[in-house]
Amino acid sequence: MKIKAIPFSEFSKTTQDSYEGVVISSHRAHQIVDDRFQVLKETEKHVDEAEYLSDEIHLNEDYIEQTKPLVSAMTEFLNEELEWSDGSKNSEEE
Repeated sequence: MKIKAIPFSEFSKTTQDSYEGVVISSHRAHQIVDDRFQVLKETEKHVDEAEYLSDEIHLNEDYIEQTKPLVSAMTEFLNEELEWSDGSKNSEEE
């Protein structure tokens, strides 16, 4: 996997503060993890214990590598695909 550094200044292009961009990306990454966990949890509800134990052996064969949540979140942020508010009354009035 190729690793590419992202200049910290990229985060301040969309927001007034580059740290705000990092926090927004972090919150989005947590949402992605939560969504993936919910899907996994729903899948486990429909599998009985005996079937689950027999599937453990084949886990590596069925493994699908997903994009890291932080990478997905940062990409969405830098491509301006996210919407957010800071929760202040000024942003609600605008």
